[in-house]
Amino acid sequence: FENYLTKDLQLTTKDVGTINAMEYIVLPLASPLIPWLLRCWQVKHVLLVCLVGNMLGVFMLALAPMAHEKSEATLRAVMLVSRTVSGLCHAGIAVYGSVWVDMYAPKESAASWL
Repeated sequence: FENYLTKDLQLTTKDVGTINAMEYIVLPLASPLIPWLLRCWQVKHVLLVCLVGNMLGVFMLALAPMAHEKSEATLRAVMLVSRTVSGLCHAGIAVYGSVWVDMYAPKESAASWL
């Protein structure tokens, strides 16, 4: 996989590291935003937006190699944006998903919901 990124897509090691780290850089930065969203929306709506946003981020990442045909800068931008969107959305899922399940899951199936 590393050969594909560095040779076929012509990304540097620094590019690969930055792209991979972006999700984990944004995740703790986005976590304080989730309580603010929870004051405005219901928990299930926040989690739904996070799940859909995460799917869009993964979809963008899957389509990123097609951006390579346009330019290397476009490829890097699409990959960075997709990982950033995933990091933003993982904040809601990782932090509050288990809380939501704990509150709303039927007691007999709570463990399987997690």
